[in-house]
Amino acid sequence: MALTGQSTYFEGFSQALDKHFEVAAFSSKPGQFAVVFSDVTARKKAEEEHQRLQAQIQHVQKLESLGVLAGGIAHDFNNLLVSTLGNADLALMDLPPGSPSRWRIEDLRDTAIRA
Repeated sequence: MALTGQSTYFEGFSQALDKHFEVAAFSSKPGQFAVVFSDVTARKKAEEEHQRLQAQIQHVQKLESLGVLAGGIAHDFNNLLVSTLGNADLALMDLPPGSPSRWRIEDLRDTAIRA
């Protein structure tokens, strides 16, 4: 800035001071300039905390969406099982007690109950 006369602005971090800062340098007339340092540590920490909370919110929203999806899948699967169980019971009613395929239908019904 002292060489070009062009105003400049930048942000930085001092590890030694553990501080974030802004620096603005400007020239009011040729051969004169001013530099202003501003401590923006509190603002930077607030921005970082805000970003951290936003990331947490997004994570919670993803988990919530996953829960809704899993609930929908479970509901659909339960509907299929109820249909399978109902049809197995109807088939057992139609089969005579000594039928050779009765044990298969009973096994199907028992599997649907466990599922």
